[in-house]
Amino acid sequence: MLENRHSNLFGRLVDLLVIALFSLLPLYWFTRNWMIYPDGNRYLLEGLNLSGGKGYELFGAPAYPLRGPGMAIVIASIIKVVGADLDRVMWGMRLFCLVVPFALYFIVSKVSGRLAGVLAAVMVTFFGLQSVLTMGFTVDSVMMAIYLLSLLSLLWAVDRDSLPLGFLAGLLLGFSIITKETSIVGLPIALLAVLFFGKGLYTLIPYYLGAVIVATPWWVWVYQNTGQIYLVSTGQVAITQFIPELIALGCLSLLAIVIALLLIYRYRTLILQKISSYKTRRIIAWVIAIAWVGVITYMLSSGAVYSYKNLTLAEHIREDIIPFTRLWYLYPVSLLYVLWRLLVRPNPNWDYFSVVLVTWLPAVIVTVFFGFAARQLIAPQVFILGALGCLIADFICSLPRLKIARFTSKLLWALGSVIFLIVLASGVAQALEFVTEHRPEVAAPVYVHTYSQQVAKWIRQNVPNGQTVMLMTDRGGNYYIAEVPFHDALHHDWRMVDPVDLQVSSASSLRNLCERFDCSSVFWIEENTTTRNIACDFRLIGTDMVSKRMQELHSTYLVLMIQNETRNTAIWYRKLLESRKFQEIYSVSPKSSDTSFAGFRVFRIIDSVSFKRQPIYMTSSSLTSLNRCLGDPSVIERFFPQGVEEMK
Repeated sequence: MLENRHSNLFGRLVDLLVIALFSLLPLYWFTRNWMIYPDGNRYLLEGLNLSGGKGYELFGAPAYPLRGPGMAIVIASIIKVVGADLDRVMWGMRLFCLVVPFALYFIVSKVSGRLAGVLAAVMVTFFGLQSVLTMGFTVDSVMMAIYLLSLLSLLWAVDRDSLPLGFLAGLLLGFSIITKETSIVGLPIALLAVLFFGKGLYTLIPYYLGAVIVATPWWVWVYQNTGQIYLVSTGQVAITQFIPELIALGCLSLLAIVIALLLIYRYRTLILQKISSYKTRRIIAWVIAIAWVGVITYMLSSGAVYSYKNLTLAEHIREDIIPFTRLWYLYPVSLLYVLWRLLVRPNPNWDYFSVVLVTWLPAVIVTVFFGFAARQLIAPQVFILGALGCLIADFICSLPRLKIARFTSKLLWALGSVIFLIVLASGVAQALEFVTEHRPEVAAPVYVHTYSQQVAKWIRQNVPNGQTVMLMTDRGGNYYIAEVPFHDALHHDWRMVDPVDLQVSSASSLRNLCERFDCSSVFWIEENTTTRNIACDFRLIGTDMVSKRMQELHSTYLVLMIQNETRNTAIWYRKLLESRKFQEIYSVSPKSSDTSFAGFRVFRIIDSVSFKRQPIYMTSSSLTSLNRCLGDPSVIERFFPQGVEEMK
């Protein structure tokens, strides 16, 4: 017995070593290709603020309510260990995400054996989205690492009927939810696991208690600040928009519980006999799972809007999904294999793995049909590749038992061989890509990373510690610019200067604006087309608006990020200079014009100088909309004596 245990432990260590060795090539690729994208910069700054004791905030304001603090907590923990150095933090995040293949190994090896576990882990390591995307890290990968640890802990908890492990699994689920709320799709997994395995009933209480302890404080905070609870973040789905449906569902559930209790009391002997049957429990579990998937799909579909890019569905799949999902043509085969195992060779372990995969179906539907980024598929892809690993392991293990003389055996052998060879050839091609591919140096994130460091260094050398420095950029750059304060490492207080939002319904709207700011200083107005179903919504910027915001915070310095893909920031730069109220004292910009990033400009405000009036920059469409909303073109002339610089 002791010999077998030692042998099994040695085998496990060998398996883990193999997975670690296969992780080296993707890590080598990572060293040459990682880039920080806007969301990543935001998470980094939130984590830095959290590690420095400033709380969960961004630019002096409460952080993004649609995403919990889980990601910031992970980053803050890494910063506490390695410091606020971006390269070290990036490596810490990447190594943390290696939890995914190793946790998957333990889950799949229990489902289908050690060979399947190794192959599943290697498949995810080589072909997973995290390994082929140039994003240094994604919230989906971090969420998935925590979610898999929860699934593994739950599997052990139910198997051993362990209350502490059940509580740990619940805590991890709660932490996964506050990292990215989409993982709430796994909420019923514990109940389904108990039904599949027929044991571990008492682990449900500590499991759900652990999840509630972690997630509830965040939901309470969000509700207090926004009046909403965002349960499923893909598509920004708030629970309050489903109040009638939830009330109806609650009433039906209560009625179903009452009827179930009456039936249990009346037919308790028969029901106890039936529920002890694996077949009966399995049917109940899958009915619950399918109903849950239907509810989540409905919620996601109701909240999602196709707005990721102006592409058709076919174009979105061809351009945004397929290029990043390696072996996508084998996914249907993998899913058919899962179905075959469920129908022909059912067992509790395989039911557990399959139902976990099925619960991520809503995320797949929304990502594909509503135009979201491919990284949203990281979670379901892990389980699909895991199933593909099981298929290949099943094929390899069945070779000695196949009787090639039979036609069906020949067919299965040929199919298995083709799949195996495709995966092998793809693995070789992917390995070569890991060795040879290098990121384009003209990419905007590369430039932002380089010049953010330079700007932060200049600020540290020229601005006294503790002073407030203002940041200014347009949509699309709001999170890119967060890398500047990250490199500053909390030496200064960083705040944003945003355009003023104005709902124009009549001349009184402008009158109220002009009571707060000097309207003759306004130099830019744009219709806010991003606010859905809100007419007459505009954004404005003026010299007086910027200077008053800086005076409120006792700030002298302003950092402007300029973007090529929008004329707005370039216009702001020109207008700030021409106002004579702001003096440019430092600038950095890339030489290449093949990037959306055009550099940083640092200004010092000159309090002793009055601003110079400038015509308002406004596009023809914005001017037409503003006149329509006001109903009288002369109103603009009355409130904005500086005139309009209309652009076609």
